[in-house]
Amino acid sequence: MIQSVGGQPPGGPGGPPPSKAMTDEAKKQVTNILSQYDPENLSTEDMDAINKSFKEAGVRPSGELKSMLEDSGFDAKALGDRARETQGPNGGPPLGGPPPGGGAPPGGGAQQVSTDQLKQLSSMLEQYDLNDLSEDDQTNISQKLTELGFSASKSKVSFTV
Repeated sequence: MIQSVGGQPPGGPGGPPPSKAMTDEAKKQVTNILSQYDPENLSTEDMDAINKSFKEAGVRPSGELKSMLEDSGFDAKALGDRARETQGPNGGPPLGGPPPGGGAPPGGGAQQVSTDQLKQLSSMLEQYDLNDLSEDDQTNISQKLTELGFSASKSKVSFTV
């Protein structure tokens, strides 16, 4: 159980206000939204779409939403982190303008990849025999790609020098 310290709301100073219980209608909307996605193969685009759908449905972050996400096999922390990356306070644009590198072009174009992400990707792939991947290896690689912020559902890679 989370208790406030020094009169601060859960989540620390500036955190979300205490949430109201979700209505049955909101719970149905969450279930319908999540049913459209595979929690084992969730791309950043999928996460953005889920977060956008939640926002449009008026579903606010709460312990109840977190439980529903986790019960359905989704990573509530990753979805919340992604929402905070792409939305500022009150669902507005992120603070400080676009991310370094300009972010993704409009219309869902290519994702900008940092040198650190490339190093992590290279290090991860060195652990596998890429000429003989088992289904478990493929699943593990897909999960790690998602953790690194790559879209595992896209099969196109583009490098710009």
